[in-house]
Amino acid sequence: MREDGKDPRSETDILPKYDDETGTVNGEGAPDGNAHTDKTETDEEKENVIGRQLKRKALWSVAALILAVLSVWAVASQARTLTEGSVIRDLKHLKPGWTVCAALSMIGFIWFEGEAIRAILQGLEIRIPYRRGFLYAAGDVYFSAITPSASGGQPASAFFMMKDGISGAMTTAVLVMNLVFYTEALLASGIIGVLCFPGVWQCFSILSKILIVFGCVVIAGLAIGFHLFLRMPGMLEKAWMTCIHIGYRWHLVKQPDKHIKKMHETMDRYRRSVSMMAGQKRFLTRAFFCNLAQRISMISVTVFIYLAQGGKISHILQVWSVQCFGTIGSYCAPIPGGMGVADFLLLDGFQGILNREAAVRLEILSRGLAFYVCVLISGIAVAIGAVRRYRREKKKETDNKI
Repeated sequence: MREDGKDPRSETDILPKYDDETGTVNGEGAPDGNAHTDKTETDEEKENVIGRQLKRKALWSVAALILAVLSVWAVASQARTLTEGSVIRDLKHLKPGWTVCAALSMIGFIWFEGEAIRAILQGLEIRIPYRRGFLYAAGDVYFSAITPSASGGQPASAFFMMKDGISGAMTTAVLVMNLVFYTEALLASGIIGVLCFPGVWQCFSILSKILIVFGCVVIAGLAIGFHLFLRMPGMLEKAWMTCIHIGYRWHLVKQPDKHIKKMHETMDRYRRSVSMMAGQKRFLTRAFFCNLAQRISMISVTVFIYLAQGGKISHILQVWSVQCFGTIGSYCAPIPGGMGVADFLLLDGFQGILNREAAVRLEILSRGLAFYVCVLISGIAVAIGAVRRYRREKKKETDNKI
């Protein structure tokens, strides 16, 4: 029961109990397993659409790999003494304690996003295990890193959530809410960065400053836009309607009346989902701080690598602030994972507090762990999750035949 005494299951088709064996939330999508035991056609079609989107996004992996190689090469070429052997020596001389802290912070980047999603779902009385939250977050991290859009991983999270039996409208509302907190956490981290090191702005060149300002403007715009979608669902409905009309004119959408009808049905459930979340301030506050912890975890990887290299503790606030502003500046670059742009910003900023050689080494090792290793782990988690889902579905089909 919610704090207002109402049973949320009577308001929408949310699924309050996760079935660990079947991998679904309360069966096939009905509260308490009673009525509506099958998913709506809208949700089934949405799952298929999201699945096709993920397949297309997977093609970006090749482009992302090429960009990764070029980015590392471009940064490495800035240091004359940096060679493959010197990088290996740097790794061997890292202090174990700080290196472990850096690795844990990298994992925290995925973990805290999963906890944020779990917190929002808990506010709707949907209980999922920790590992499912980690999987939802890993899908977001991996596909965001290999696609031009920083929010390109949302379809991956939606795909796994809907496969677990969460309705399409509920999934959309949860992910939009999480995006609001994500963008707000980015802006909050920037404020923290300025407070930690007011002179951070002087560490960057003119071009870097332009990118950072542009990133701040776009992030603020996204935060406002997501808020409007939550508070004024009519805007989202109009945008959806416009897409249907454009698709019909371009002969991409057939039977527009059918799509419009389904849109109205989905938006009705979306509105109910959003109204339910409005009264769950405790869980929403927790979701925001989980997003903030996610940003702090990622930024702190660089600080721990700096200390593992033997850096001075008195300089950690400067390093933290530079990493923070570099992240904001690269966030909206239309390049998979901001690769190249993020490396340029970080290298430029680090050279404002370190010599060139030290800046290059810090950038390569911290970026390698915070981004490349993090994406690799996320990809492995997504692959394992997909395989386990496939096996469960096959087992279910076999059991039904028997």
